[in-house]
Amino acid sequence: MAKHFYFKFGPSNCFFKTCLLVEKVGEFADLPIFFNNGWSWRLEDFQKNCGTFDAEKFQEEAKNRKYQWKEIDQIKDFVQLSQEATGENYFWTFYYPKVFVFQMEGVAKDDISNRFDQKPGENQYAKIVLAKCCRVFDLINLPVFFATLHANQRYNRCTLSQFSGAEHQYADFLMPDKLVSDKMKTEPEERLDFLSPVQFETLIFLIFHHAGIFCSTCRGGTVKDFDLKITVLPNSGLQQFFQVGSFFIQLKKENGGTPVELKDGGYTIWLGASNFEKRVFGKDWIEAQLTRFPKVNDWLRQSLDFLSY
Repeated sequence: MAKHFYFKFGPSNCFFKTCLLVEKVGEFADLPIFFNNGWSWRLEDFQKNCGTFDAEKFQEEAKNRKYQWKEIDQIKDFVQLSQEATGENYFWTFYYPKVFVFQMEGVAKDDISNRFDQKPGENQYAKIVLAKCCRVFDLINLPVFFATLHANQRYNRCTLSQFSGAEHQYADFLMPDKLVSDKMKTEPEERLDFLSPVQFETLIFLIFHHAGIFCSTCRGGTVKDFDLKITVLPNSGLQQFFQVGSFFIQLKKENGGTPVELKDGGYTIWLGASNFEKRVFGKDWIEAQLTRFPKVNDWLRQSLDFLSY
């Protein structure tokens, strides 16, 4: 089974031009990864007798040097992926206005050129793997949920992060040779998974708007515990669900775990099951509102026009 990974050429892809000059299918690039400060380690120091990477020894040494597990694991995974005898690992780099897809062509090695040092004398000693560019996509032609992954904190906080869920399904659909214009088949009950976080917030805003409930913004910010604020008036719709007054709304584009109940009488909307007693509205509630408000359903259909369901 193919694996797909979000990959950055250093912070904000700052080393992309250093590694890939021509930017077209068939060209080669060095995929680099490194710790952000000061440990000039060498791969040869972490080799087993058989020549493979000693991941446990590396993890223990990095842990002793106070690196975070997220930093340690992505470098470990990068080296191990380069040693896998498979041609089905794809590395996706989002570099406006394009998306580049690479496949590793060699095993990880030390780079001692200092070309990845962001400060003089830093001695990053990046680990690099030769890779071949196998696909190039225009961002503007990709679905919004996929084209904006570089703005998704689930992925962009790391150099290397494996796709899962809808992101994996769509990447797997495109590779190796599907066109962006081809429609991907999915089940109707899964279609909401293919909205970006901002699109999901917009969908909920539109439901409130068409119900006559004032919603101050169409998307959330960075404030903890809530995303939207609504004001329900005596003549607003959906009063079987919402009391008259002003309330905060927490949005979660996920369907696993247990949603956190908001304090002070707020509401949670997510893609799991509804629990109206706890002011939690799920996918079943959203689907009912799409039936209630055809114009919102039309917006959703156009937003997901790359799907067939």
